[in-house]
Amino acid sequence: MQPRPLPALQQLQQLHDQLLGLSAYLAADQQVMLRLCREAPAELTRLAGLGLTEGWRRQVRASQELLELACREAAQPQPQWQLVLSALKGALYPWAHLPPPRREPFNPVGPHF
Repeated sequence: MQPRPLPALQQLQQLHDQLLGLSAYLAADQQVMLRLCREAPAELTRLAGLGLTEGWRRQVRASQELLELACREAAQPQPQWQLVLSALKGALYPWAHLPPPRREPFNPVGPHF
């Protein structure tokens, strides 16, 4: 039986799908990028709180840094939309194309030495 996909991961995959075909030069697409800058950080935060293994935690941090870059640039008076689009793609791409992240095994007793 396949494990059920995590809701936060599914949402990140949907956000990534919304990036496909966007142009940095169209005003309507720029509005989509602004919305993604607002929505994606919360989903990454939800995913980060799930007790992921170390490799996946590093991927979450890398995606968060790229999202911060995208959001900072989008907030500029004259944003470089190509940079915003590239940073969003870099942040969301792994979540759409990698296998579902693994969680740390639950151990109520603690580590055994």
